[in-house]
Amino acid sequence: MGKNIVIAFVSIFGYSFDINKEPDAYKYGKEGKFVTGRQTNEAPLKYLLTEYKDIDQIICLVSDLAGKAPDETKREKHGNQSPYDYLTGQIALFEGAQGNENIFDRVDYKETEKDYFTRTIIPEILQRIHPGDTIFLETSGGQRNNVTQMMLLARILTYQGTKLKCAVYSDFFSKEKEIYDVTDSFRDFDLVNGLNEFGSTGATGMLESYFKDTVASSKTVVELVQAMKELNETIILGRISKIQNKSANMKKKLESAKNELDTQKDNPILAVLLPIFRNKYEQLSSTPELIKWCAANNLIQLAFTLYSDWLPHYIMEDAKIISCIAPLSDKDKERIKDKKTNPSAYRLNAYFLFQAQWETSSEDGYVRILKNLSQLIKQSRNGKGRYRYKKGIRPSEIEKMLQDFAYAKTLRNEINHALANETDSETSITDDERIQDRKDYLSNQGYVFDEDKLDIDTLKQFLTDSMNRILELAKY
Repeated sequence: MGKNIVIAFVSIFGYSFDINKEPDAYKYGKEGKFVTGRQTNEAPLKYLLTEYKDIDQIICLVSDLAGKAPDETKREKHGNQSPYDYLTGQIALFEGAQGNENIFDRVDYKETEKDYFTRTIIPEILQRIHPGDTIFLETSGGQRNNVTQMMLLARILTYQGTKLKCAVYSDFFSKEKEIYDVTDSFRDFDLVNGLNEFGSTGATGMLESYFKDTVASSKTVVELVQAMKELNETIILGRISKIQNKSANMKKKLESAKNELDTQKDNPILAVLLPIFRNKYEQLSSTPELIKWCAANNLIQLAFTLYSDWLPHYIMEDAKIISCIAPLSDKDKERIKDKKTNPSAYRLNAYFLFQAQWETSSEDGYVRILKNLSQLIKQSRNGKGRYRYKKGIRPSEIEKMLQDFAYAKTLRNEINHALANETDSETSITDDERIQDRKDYLSNQGYVFDEDKLDIDTLKQFLTDSMNRILELAKY
């Protein structure tokens, strides 16, 4: 079981510190509770020990001045002890009544040393705090820049699996001194980091953690994060048949969030989240954008699977770049049913495979139709055959799009079929003359098959460029 550990930068004696005067009272909470203290860290540490009675350790970060006793000119007001010794003595007396006196762990550092925080403090802290521990931060002590360092330290510890339970600050300058819980201010950095993670990859892990630990989230916000998590995971796991349902659910949650924000207008977290989530949803709502997103996140196999199996629906149904004017035959319907193929994917494949009926049919129809692509596109433009394409699109643009599609299907088979040399495997691809002929044709058009050149960056660039071409054609 992890330990509960407080971290505090120990302050030097302030201008108002006087050992001869009664300590100040610091109130906290709505019930009028208070704790007392003279030194900056004293009252907030007493607060933590009062409200969280299972504290195991207090790590005190002590500078040269905080560990040094006052000189003779200040001893009448400050006493003979160093700020650290005074603080630990007072906390020991306060904590002693609860039976736990040996909870202090001192970490010395030199503020004059260059990069003292990264060179001294961080290594020492990481030796003492481990994944599974819970930390409490006392942020009043030390110099002004120590607050920033405390924030950085909290981030590092969070990344290693340490949980932030509470951060406190004492307002020791005002007449009515008070202790504040500033935990949510520290956790706002988790929100920023979560949004950065989400914007980069679509992952929602850090956002989920943030909204689990903060009271600032509404049910709508939590449901929005959950809907995006489900859509993101469905995409990553390649559950293509479920992507549309998850996408529709995400759209529904976005509408709910927009309505709540329009109605209430007082949810700053939702106001920040909504445009970011809407932008990410728009990146995932169309198949070309989804394929680009998969490529950007190195989900290369999934990108090529979507390209081969799902993109045809976008080309033929959503964007209507190519249309099939002939109804599916009963034989076609049976093939679609047997192979569980998307009808649009079947039809786009048919552009290559079944246009061969215009000429003498042969086993190398796929390759031959690729070579006759210009002629077939010209006939489509002239109103002949089973297919049409949008007015305004140049035949060369259609030809390039279909060549991209043939290349993607060829690469998809090579990437997905691990048993390429197993001729008795139902999924095997044998490097026979027809396949080599197709590769030769595509290679002549500038497509890469050389394994030494076919790296991740090359594939990502192809996927991005080809999707951008399709998105341009969709505008016609």
